[in-house]
Amino acid sequence: MPVPVAQTMVLGETRKTRDELEAYINSVLALEHCEQNYNLLNHNCNHYANDVAKFLLEGKGLPDHIVNFGQDALSTPQGQQLRGMIEGMERNMRQGAGGSGLNPFGNNMPSPAPVASFNGQQPAATGPDAGIVAQLMEMGFPAERCQHAAANCGGDFDLALALAISSGD
Repeated sequence: MPVPVAQTMVLGETRKTRDELEAYINSVLALEHCEQNYNLLNHNCNHYANDVAKFLLEGKGLPDHIVNFGQDALSTPQGQQLRGMIEGMERNMRQGAGGSGLNPFGNNMPSPAPVASFNGQQPAATGPDAGIVAQLMEMGFPAERCQHAAANCGGDFDLALALAISSGD
């Protein structure tokens, strides 16, 4: 992901082998941490990393403030305002064209839809940014913020979404 590392933590050392970890991932974690169970706020990559750490470190996981980041963020007034937008984003990703489903790590968004009106606003972007602008507007972001995010994301929808969210602060 094009996001700089904010913090590095040393959690400890493990006696588990790579083969043991891969077997655990394939037989246990892959069943729980799958596309159908993914939720940006309640069951995300931090929860997966926590479960991996618990396996490797005999039950010691990540600090609670990392695992519960989504819920902690929602407990703020700003988080409550973003809840609908985040839920709409997940719903749109899950209903992606061709049954591609939710892929939080890749640019797996459906092909750009025809430019349409969202919330009474018309996206002004054309060309490669038009699809990103349209999808952001469908999530409820203002047109100007969508256009700015799309123009500065280099075609990466995940980055455009992060820019749209952060420019609202």
